[in-house]
Amino acid sequence: MKVAILGYARQGLSAYKYYSLKGADITVHDQDTDKQVPAGVATKLGPGYLDNLDEYDVLVRTPYLHPSKILTANPGSPNILDKVTTATNEFMDLSSTPIIGVTGTKGKGTTSLLIEAILSEAGYKVALGGNIGISPLDMIDEAEAADYVVLELSNFQTIDMDASPSVGVCLAITPEHLDWHTDYEEYVQAKSQMFGNQAASDVAVYAKNNSDSHRAVAGTAATNVLSYAIDGSEASVYISGDQIMSGGQAIAKVGDIKLLGVHNQNNVCAAIAATWGILRGNSAPIIAALHKCTGFEFRLETVSKKGGVTYINDSYGSAPEATIAALAAVAQPKVMIIGGHDKGADMGGLVSALAKSNTTHIVAIGDTGPAIADAVTAINPGIGVTKDLTTMQSIVEDAADHAKRGDAVMLSTGCASFGLFKNFEDRGQQFNKAVLGL
Repeated sequence: MKVAILGYARQGLSAYKYYSLKGADITVHDQDTDKQVPAGVATKLGPGYLDNLDEYDVLVRTPYLHPSKILTANPGSPNILDKVTTATNEFMDLSSTPIIGVTGTKGKGTTSLLIEAILSEAGYKVALGGNIGISPLDMIDEAEAADYVVLELSNFQTIDMDASPSVGVCLAITPEHLDWHTDYEEYVQAKSQMFGNQAASDVAVYAKNNSDSHRAVAGTAATNVLSYAIDGSEASVYISGDQIMSGGQAIAKVGDIKLLGVHNQNNVCAAIAATWGILRGNSAPIIAALHKCTGFEFRLETVSKKGGVTYINDSYGSAPEATIAALAAVAQPKVMIIGGHDKGADMGGLVSALAKSNTTHIVAIGDTGPAIADAVTAINPGIGVTKDLTTMQSIVEDAADHAKRGDAVMLSTGCASFGLFKNFEDRGQQFNKAVLGL
């Protein structure tokens, strides 16, 4: 079997290990001419790395490679996408363990971690992976020994999914990754792909007050379609007053949620909707999990308190909606680190939120930061701005210089990390290191 691995990063390495064990004849294709691969492995590197792919039996697509690019590079092979698979698709074909998949725009990681925490408190063994950090193909053995698998799935992974999880969760969908997709409609359709192969016995969960989330699950064959809401409107799981409810039953109190921000109330309700049927009405594991989940890495994570200033790492907040939520979640006056790679998202809402917030200073970084800061100060000229810093150490030092006792310095950029950093984890790790080195 001849296999081409298209893109050799984390999931490409995982695919290499997997197909090597199957005895495949592997060639690594990557646009990076300096890509390092294991000794003796055939490569095709550089600008033409997607050419002439029809000679292979299997094409393993890296999540960040749009399927259309494969088709465009092989015009003489109109059925070339029939040969394409991904680490996610291979895993779902292999795994016999029930899978809970979580997609949407923001909150996927937190919701996945909450689902894991709830099921673990109920005594189940859970394997967690996907976009959250572990390639599915690296967790096959762990998954087979588990009771449930939880996969965080981005649009890069769902766009060509050919199987569906037994429990699918779609959080609110808002414009994101428009630099990768043809348009917003394709982005929504990528999310809906996760539900396209569900069976009648499966479960689909959507955000009741987000029409695109509802659209994404509309094609499911699942008969158990659940919703969640936090505004008092009745849904399968909803918040009414200070209670989290389901079917008239009080499950937990809003005060049991230790995670910061109203947006995390949505994540909690989604996680409960995904697990309530498994728990069979037992709310004790939910309450225990909520008490223990006080924060997750790079998600409104309090890193340190120095000189009366709180340093908060929200590196996972790489969309404007996430940073808007972070502004609302933290009451203190704020020095905000804003900007990064331009993904084509509308920054109007973020500009307005920053201008109206108690932000005192913006450290504008990356391609988008200066323009965002200029738009903010045009509305609220009282907010200070620093531009043109290119290292995390200098960014954090400048933010610290502009923070006063009682303030918060927050890394919540509203933008992707690419350019200055490898990914949001790298950005978050560098922020933590710089803060702890102050």
